[in-house]
Amino acid sequence: AQPPHPSGPKRANPPQRLLCSSLMEFGGGVPQTGPEHGLGRWLGPHFPLNRGRPLIYSRNKRGGRWLVSLAKQQRHSELDRLWLETLLCLIGESFEEHSREVCGAVINIRTKGDKIAVWTREAENQEGVLHIGRVYKERLGLSTKIVIGYQAHADTATKSNSLAKNKFVV
Repeated sequence: AQPPHPSGPKRANPPQRLLCSSLMEFGGGVPQTGPEHGLGRWLGPHFPLNRGRPLIYSRNKRGGRWLVSLAKQQRHSELDRLWLETLLCLIGESFEEHSREVCGAVINIRTKGDKIAVWTREAENQEGVLHIGRVYKERLGLSTKIVIGYQAHADTATKSNSLAKNKFVV
């Protein structure tokens, strides 16, 4: 069952979501027809792992997120690829001994640009957070010139404008 959304009740007819408990189930459920069909329709905007819950729950209030921002021009060329790679990182526990620190991922599609975030459990675990960020950036195939930032949930909850301060960058 999905948790209630913080901004209101669940929609009467939520879109069909792919639920999986293994990499085999995941691979069998994702359409193999290409990015033009939009993975978001199959996977939904949230991909929580069983070991964590998103920011809206007090259990993760000490955590944070690695945030990848995309210009709207990148939506058709990069968004599906980056979202799929993000999910594969989570399912495959790509972050080695720090994989237990990862709570899930979210994708936000907005008019001005899109965002993909990987949630972590403990923002003060600098070693773990930086390891996750470095591995995540490498797995996404991002250039060394591109910087991704890590924001603590406490900082994003109290921000006064649209940009929260990055606690770490890679």
